[in-house]
Amino acid sequence: MKRREWVLAAIGIVLVVAGAQLIRMSRGPARDIALDACHSPVRVLEARAPQPMGSAVVFHGLAANRRLMLTLGQSLAAAGLRVYLVDSPGHGDSTEPFSLGRTEQCAAAVLESLGHGEITLDRTVIVGHSMGAAVAVRLADRVPVLATMALSPAPMNLPRRMPANLLIVYGQFDPGRVKEAGVTLIRAAGGERSAPEDFRQRRAAKLEFMPWASHVGVVFNPRVERAASDWARAALQEKSFRSAPSRGSPFVGGVLGVVGLLLLFPLGAGVATAMCRAGAIEAPPALPGAARLLGLWVIAAFFSVGVLNFWVPLRVLRMYNGDYLGSFNLLAGVALLAMLWREKKAALRFGLHAMVAGCMFGLAAVLAMGAWLNWQLTDGWMNLARWERFVPLVAASLPYFVAEELALGPPAGRRGRRFALFLVLRVILWLALVFALFAFDSQEILMLLLAVFLLAISLVQRWGADAIRESTGSPGAAALVGAILAAWFIAAVFPLT
Repeated sequence: MKRREWVLAAIGIVLVVAGAQLIRMSRGPARDIALDACHSPVRVLEARAPQPMGSAVVFHGLAANRRLMLTLGQSLAAAGLRVYLVDSPGHGDSTEPFSLGRTEQCAAAVLESLGHGEITLDRTVIVGHSMGAAVAVRLADRVPVLATMALSPAPMNLPRRMPANLLIVYGQFDPGRVKEAGVTLIRAAGGERSAPEDFRQRRAAKLEFMPWASHVGVVFNPRVERAASDWARAALQEKSFRSAPSRGSPFVGGVLGVVGLLLLFPLGAGVATAMCRAGAIEAPPALPGAARLLGLWVIAAFFSVGVLNFWVPLRVLRMYNGDYLGSFNLLAGVALLAMLWREKKAALRFGLHAMVAGCMFGLAAVLAMGAWLNWQLTDGWMNLARWERFVPLVAASLPYFVAEELALGPPAGRRGRRFALFLVLRVILWLALVFALFAFDSQEILMLLLAVFLLAISLVQRWGADAIRESTGSPGAAALVGAILAAWFIAAVFPLT
């Protein structure tokens, strides 16, 4: 283990400790309950006030979960509301199968269930993001509440009657259809009005634009938090109520912790290598030319989406868009290995000890990152149903990551060129998925909505794979780490159907 690894690890530990403190300071009393309605898991955040002025029920978006809404929920709790964060079917810890219709039905059932003792509907606001915002708006036909806040609402069929006291928020970088949905909603509501009498008559409506906010970023935007808190107080006619003082910064703390854990990767890879007694075994192989690699990636990527238009091998996993992405990795990997047959012998010189080290390091990274993310930012700690899908997803992802390691070669001495090539190869894959969405009407919309997160997990995979490859010299071990992290992302994020 090198001095550089220890220095990075020390910095990483400092960042994790600092992040944990920022998160801890933002925490208030909370409890978890499981409702009989659709077996819905709910996190309850108690109001930071002697007596809550009302309640807020929060619904997340597609491929999200209740923990992703935790930062927004904490700001509403600080504003004096008791907050209920709900996992929709197939998301987070919910064991119910996902469908759009089922999600709306369960949201209505959750409100009705909470109405039997937990909340008073005429003192309740509902908050939704993306798919959850569309559900919240459509609940006006099922369960009337005091106010509705729709953050970046997904396109929807309008309800027969508009929600009471409707706030619509969209970000500057929201997709065009989301912005159109917001404008359509405010027109259907009769235009903007927010006088005190409008709130008393439950006819207030407002469309609020958030500059520099992305589709997911509105959930963590402090301006959105203030707008939501102010709207809730106006609807509840609690102008004199003062929010609890802001403590900590949960989102910043969560990000600091993620960066800190990533800085621990090189030392973790060194420890795993030492424990498994895996030595450096690689002689740098001759690499294909960059032009040839780009051509092979284009062929493999577009061949794969063409096949997927007729046959999705992993459909048996029953994951909304996730079975498609896992199948894409499998088909692209097999095609690339077939075309890289001259170079694939290099990947066979991995060594058993190096592969065990890669497996240990990859699983440790998944557990550490999952536990940290689960604390504040999102649900990264998989339940049993998701672990059952994890193993086949690792096997399906491995061929692609072996091909990628062959294409990139060892990291020593050529990091800049190698990293640039890595990014270009990943962009080719993503463009093929987007092409299939529009050209073949694949319905795999999450490939577009999760673009930022696909980039983020790609960078984490590269960092982890390079750490174990530098430590063991094994492209096979590096490929295994990449496959484990890819499988974790798909299994943890995509809804179960």
